[in-house]
Amino acid sequence: MCRMLLAAGKFDTPLLFKGLKRMALDENERHEENEKELCQHGDGWGIIFLHHNTLQSFKSAKPCYDDPQFEAFAKISTQFLVLHARRASKGSISEQNSHPFSTNYKNDHYFFFHNGTIYEELSFSPQFIRGGTTDSEMFFYHILTHFQPEKPIDSFSAIFKNITKFSAINSIFGNSQYALVVNRFQINPNYYAMKSSSDENSLIVSSEVLPGFEFRNWEKLSNGTLLKIPVNNSKIQFEKYQLSVN
Repeated sequence: MCRMLLAAGKFDTPLLFKGLKRMALDENERHEENEKELCQHGDGWGIIFLHHNTLQSFKSAKPCYDDPQFEAFAKISTQFLVLHARRASKGSISEQNSHPFSTNYKNDHYFFFHNGTIYEELSFSPQFIRGGTTDSEMFFYHILTHFQPEKPIDSFSAIFKNITKFSAINSIFGNSQYALVVNRFQINPNYYAMKSSSDENSLIVSSEVLPGFEFRNWEKLSNGTLLKIPVNNSKIQFEKYQLSVN
């Protein structure tokens, strides 16, 4: 259970950070998880961003709303970033269990963020060694084991179709070339349905409509939506697909 966002193009970075902070503090949208009690996401946070054509990352076990490093990163200049605030459902609160998970594989650097809980064991190649205890890291290595870079959409579709026991497998997976964003859930559509907003300058995909960006046109992504988004491209171009949800 997490809040996350991706932004590509030209955007107000400090305002994005404020938006994630508001979501993590549960000061934004109403949904199934906060109907009866506060639902803060304070079990760690992480970021990946493009800097001089290279992806860089950082993660912490601290709440994003109580970490000076979070405020420091809000000053970066970038045209691509992903932010994540964790609410632990499996695995302890630790830096190892915070997102993103990343590794070098097949001549590229891969990263992964997840929102949801997986209730089944997913196999993965023994070449991958888990550093933490989360279902999300297991999911990341499962994807990499079966992912075919030459067929990213087809292989992603097959991987996600074969996972059946979960609350949500919302994911942001990528490498130096592109990010694949999946919105896939089985419960709590108000909490898990992601939203997107694009204009001539930027694309934003987020767990919630971001405070400070309400003036933009937002679309609720349908269950099973898959977006392919370039990491290093000044033009706002992305591809949209639909995965099977049966």
